[in-house]
Amino acid sequence: DTGLRGQPKVTATIAPPRHNAMSYFKHCREVMGPQAWPLHFTPQQVERMEIALHVGPRAGLWRGTVTLPDPVTTVALPQKDGTRRALLMLRQVSAGGRVLEAPDKHLKISNWDWQSLDGLLADPMSGVAWGPGRVDVFARGLDGAVHHRARVGADWQPSPGWRSLGGAFTGAPAAVATQVGQLHVVGRGTDGAVWHAQGDGATFGGWAMLGGKTTHDPAVVSWGPGRFDVFVRGLDGAIYQKAWLGGSWWPSADGFQAVGPGCTIAGKPVVAAPAPGKLLVGGTDDGGALVLRGWNGAAWSPAKGCLRLENAGRHVAFTPSAGDVVAVSQSAIDGQLSPLKLWRFNSDGQVVGGPTPLPVTSRAAVSLVEDRGAILVLGTDLDGYYAYNLTKGVTTRLGTYIH
Repeated sequence: DTGLRGQPKVTATIAPPRHNAMSYFKHCREVMGPQAWPLHFTPQQVERMEIALHVGPRAGLWRGTVTLPDPVTTVALPQKDGTRRALLMLRQVSAGGRVLEAPDKHLKISNWDWQSLDGLLADPMSGVAWGPGRVDVFARGLDGAVHHRARVGADWQPSPGWRSLGGAFTGAPAAVATQVGQLHVVGRGTDGAVWHAQGDGATFGGWAMLGGKTTHDPAVVSWGPGRFDVFVRGLDGAIYQKAWLGGSWWPSADGFQAVGPGCTIAGKPVVAAPAPGKLLVGGTDDGGALVLRGWNGAAWSPAKGCLRLENAGRHVAFTPSAGDVVAVSQSAIDGQLSPLKLWRFNSDGQVVGGPTPLPVTSRAAVSLVEDRGAILVLGTDLDGYYAYNLTKGVTTRLGTYIH
């Protein structure tokens, strides 16, 4: 409800507490007279108006803030034939954070194909697959704790609802599987430090502090059995690393190591493992440069500091592909329809392809995922979510914005 002149702006659901909304309507008529009636809109109508006034020739008319749609949470599910198939998940914002899942059988999906997983979530999810038919999903609930749910075959467990793992966090957790039945979850606590819990998918131990003081959610990746790496943005904007070596932490139980001088980014770090023993980590800085450093199994490259690629954008997403890393950078993430650029890097952080402009744009941060040998770019435009197939050059509509 936008309210009337001199009257408060309110938000009320129609059911079950519809008497609240009706009381407000009656109040407006009594105060403003019989010709007055409050303006009321559905969440979908509000979002469409925000988009129309924020994007294109009417952009100057909008003075408010625009709520950006969540990026799509992606999981590449390993198949028995060696391929991977995409599983897509979204948070249903206006309904209190309900989780929606897109079937991984195909990508010709629309609104009514999304399956509700219930739950009240504060942030987008993190998903990890560690075997055919097995996916574990983690998210921060409205209570600040991390919650967990797993798909085993076609069934979600527990059913109904989610299992709380406890803790007190400020953002979305990150999860990784180092091998079958070994899951690790990390998150940024309310104290700004990184916290860690591990389990087998059925049970999890308590949370242990890993130290550090961070400004954004951590990023994690595993490039070998029993091994995973944690990357964070420190208070000075630099990228810091910590690694689990199967039985101990490097460089120490409560310490982090700077990735290198000059590796300063503006947001959450992005990381990918293109091959066993190889890493590519980076992000974008305040000036729109893409900042990168690669680990080839023996040394960091460049040897000193990070590679800087100017005019790359404000956001970047990575995914491994054929021993390299495919990246898509985005010029802005403020709700405008932003151009996308395609890059390809080797594990040394060297550009081996691009930048190539893509024929699609996105309002919010994009995601990348492998699906049956192709790389999909998941983004948002004026009509909702889409999947752009980099291999075939085909765009598939995933439905309008979900409320």
